[in-house]
Amino acid sequence: MAAVGINNAVCKKDRGCEITMKLARLAPITAALTLVIVTAAPVLAHPLGNLSVNRYSRLEVGAQSVRLVYIIDRAEIPAFQEKSRMDANGDGVISEAEQLAYLKRETPQISANLAFQVDGVQVQLKPVSQTIEFPIGTGGLNTQRMVLVFEAALPDDHGAIRYGDDNFMPSLGWQEMVVRAGRGVKLSGDYPTKELSNELRVYADDLLAKPPGISSVTFDYESGIVADELPQSSTGTGIAASTSVPAVQAFVSELLSRKELSLGAILLTLLGSIVWGAAHAMSPGHGKTIVAAYLIGSRATSRHALFLGLTTTITHTAGVFALGLLTVVAARYFVAERYFPYLEALSGALVVWIGLLLVWNRLKPLLRKSGSGAHQHVDDHAHVHEDAVAHTHDHGDGHVHTHEPPTEVTWRSLLSLGISGGLLPCPSALVLLLSAIALNRAAFGLILVVAFSAGLAGTLTVVGLLMVRAKDIFTKFAARNSQRRLLPYSAGLLRLAPVFSALVITLAGGAITWNALAQAGVL
Repeated sequence: MAAVGINNAVCKKDRGCEITMKLARLAPITAALTLVIVTAAPVLAHPLGNLSVNRYSRLEVGAQSVRLVYIIDRAEIPAFQEKSRMDANGDGVISEAEQLAYLKRETPQISANLAFQVDGVQVQLKPVSQTIEFPIGTGGLNTQRMVLVFEAALPDDHGAIRYGDDNFMPSLGWQEMVVRAGRGVKLSGDYPTKELSNELRVYADDLLAKPPGISSVTFDYESGIVADELPQSSTGTGIAASTSVPAVQAFVSELLSRKELSLGAILLTLLGSIVWGAAHAMSPGHGKTIVAAYLIGSRATSRHALFLGLTTTITHTAGVFALGLLTVVAARYFVAERYFPYLEALSGALVVWIGLLLVWNRLKPLLRKSGSGAHQHVDDHAHVHEDAVAHTHDHGDGHVHTHEPPTEVTWRSLLSLGISGGLLPCPSALVLLLSAIALNRAAFGLILVVAFSAGLAGTLTVVGLLMVRAKDIFTKFAARNSQRRLLPYSAGLLRLAPVFSALVITLAGGAITWNALAQAGVL
């Protein structure tokens, strides 16, 4: 342990340090597990996320008719719900007859939400063909790809066409439209001609952060003449609709899909789920900024960081259980990709509320100080007090003590913060649960979600412990600096840190809420 500079005697007085030492002893096991994970075979995932529903429309304008190729690419979670709707007899197998019945039922509903107008008059889109397939995705779950082809007659040899797609609104995903002119047809207007995704097979990597959202297109057509040379379609480089996922997910998925699970495989699957959750927590979001801002701006200890991690684990697990139950049991009424953004917005709103309360509570001492003014008391030990803001003591013996502002941590605020963070919906954990359910291992799936949540909360706890340690270091530095004057503004920064951290929490909650409402189509 000398390599990491941890003193056993000191650690016995610090519960957080003692836990860190125990975790360090697990390093050989963790290294072995990491080696197994890295060498695991990849599985498939959706590049736009497990909740996305993606659409593609291609209008091929001929001399007398228009052909519409309409493609739907559902990621793992919405595809799971659709499969439960397709399985009419509940045997877990989607037969050809059930697929045909599903297509016969869904095609008219999809067509009803497609607006195809010529000179302002609605023209009927007649179905020509329908196909469906289920590519394998994350955790062994299927995705869903539907290809529907329609045709519509053109009433004249010229006119204005408007096409609109109102299916799955609002939903998170790719919305692409392409217009092509047939032989002897000329098109004019502002319309998309470039192929971006090769019919939702390869997504352009430079557009994944902000995928296209084209829901309508308008242009003029004229037939019976020689068409201009059309722009060449291009897909460029990108990420395939089914692409490799991090090896940890592949590792867990491969173990989970085995017909027989030995004790060793069960333990490795649990460890893999913990690592998966921990790695997932390192992706954007998941409350790391909020946890760091709260703990660094208050008199937090390692106990507070551990409690925050435990609260997040319990809330996150309960939330995934509830969402999994709704996804499976209420598939006909609960459409996951539509409601997830609202749950995320609720979580963000709670964070904003907590942040605003913290801003007010931490700002009040500063306001009292500015109203009454600081008083200075000088005695033999040269004590300098600033009312309710910061205390600096110089005892003349080379020891300088600086006390932080009175921003005590309350268990109530920690509980609220942990609950709000745990409420953030987590598609990856839900995919893990649904994968187990699909393999008739629902009980084991519940245990794996607990392990996943523990890994996620473990990352947040480590972040919290690091922030507590960083705050202590900065406080000691400010205390020494008050005598040496190495950094003139360190005391001021220390006084303002609690208010600043509360503002960071508020802004982070606002960003969560804004992004969620944007996904829901509200903003």
